[in-house]
Amino acid sequence: MPLASQITSICGNVLSRTLAGGRSERNDALLLHAFTEQGYLPPESTFSSRPQRGRGAKDEFGDPQDEAHEGRRKPAYAGGLVLDPKVGFYDTYILLLDFNSLYPSIIQEFNLCFTTMERSFFAAKDDNTEYATTDNNEDVYISELISSVTQTSGSKPSQNSQRLPTSRAPGILPTEVRRLVESRKEVKKLIASASANDSTKVAQWNIRQQALKITANSVYGCLGFGASRFCARGLAALVTGLGRALLMNTKELVENMKLDVIYGDTDSIMVNTNSTDLLSALTIGERVKHEVNRRYRLVELDTDGVFVSMLLLAKKKYAALSITRPLQYAEWLKSQPQSNLSALPPPPTKPEMKGLDIVRRDWCRLAAEVGKFCVNTLLSGRATSETVIQSIHDHLRNVAQQVRDGSLPKTDFVITKVN
Repeated sequence: MPLASQITSICGNVLSRTLAGGRSERNDALLLHAFTEQGYLPPESTFSSRPQRGRGAKDEFGDPQDEAHEGRRKPAYAGGLVLDPKVGFYDTYILLLDFNSLYPSIIQEFNLCFTTMERSFFAAKDDNTEYATTDNNEDVYISELISSVTQTSGSKPSQNSQRLPTSRAPGILPTEVRRLVESRKEVKKLIASASANDSTKVAQWNIRQQALKITANSVYGCLGFGASRFCARGLAALVTGLGRALLMNTKELVENMKLDVIYGDTDSIMVNTNSTDLLSALTIGERVKHEVNRRYRLVELDTDGVFVSMLLLAKKKYAALSITRPLQYAEWLKSQPQSNLSALPPPPTKPEMKGLDIVRRDWCRLAAEVGKFCVNTLLSGRATSETVIQSIHDHLRNVAQQVRDGSLPKTDFVITKVN
């Protein structure tokens, strides 16, 4: 309730609608206030909030639904870029670097708004009344926009190509996003400077900064949502296109620094430092951040995590041993005598698993426990690889024998399917 109340006060909508989960409605309310205050006449909401179902139903564009595809629509534009992973096991430090609030930052960085883009941009994107253009045509169009500001681009835009409105007066969208971001920074300063006796105020300020973060990150969502009065899939496609370009440019820049990018997803990349020294790995991260961030005004790359070891299996599927608070541990490490570093305790770690089947709830307990044992043993870094593999084989043989003997409880084999 406190969070919903803060979001409502920020957006200027009705609390009951915020509690009902109407994210689109609160975004509309936020932008309605912003555009109206600047003398603009906002568009009417033309789509029903409840999509039609069944025979004869029409989609959000007023066209009959294709029964063969009724249920899940094909995305109208390309989303985030997922780089092909370099599958394997890594026992050197892996840096997870991600862009802070990528899409809101792109809106600010390139001044993207209804009020700053040329009308020809929207006309070109709505060509033949079909919004979902082919990926190739869309990427060509977006690449022309990116080439005017991307320093790593080798080609120059043609005389008639569209240019991003970076030199124009700030638009309504970037201004609103910047206001939310700056407000959050002020609140976080209050939290940082608060005394130990201000626990109640700190809790209130923390809720406030969460509400500001949620609202800023959700502004982009209304651009691609058909039921929003501010739906503009051209802008949404441009934002995600710029996001893909930034990720690719960052990958190329890092590789030009003779570093290995092993994976990337939408707003983050994983860099193999090929180092077993934490301070050296963090120094590499600082170099990468400096090289990337100096190319932009507001888009910022930061260190989101450091992995001691990682098992990378596929896109969105990996297991890793993550250092808890790596920067704080590094500062403590720097304060220790250099002659005593080898005797110091290793950094505190925690396992992190993404997309693996063993974290699914529709597996039986035995399968999940065996899978977790195998992964944790691989990531433990104990002795040699032969020792680790032998330990896993011994455990699997032991479990297999218990299954044959019937010594395990039946509850270990129960599969609970959660719909």
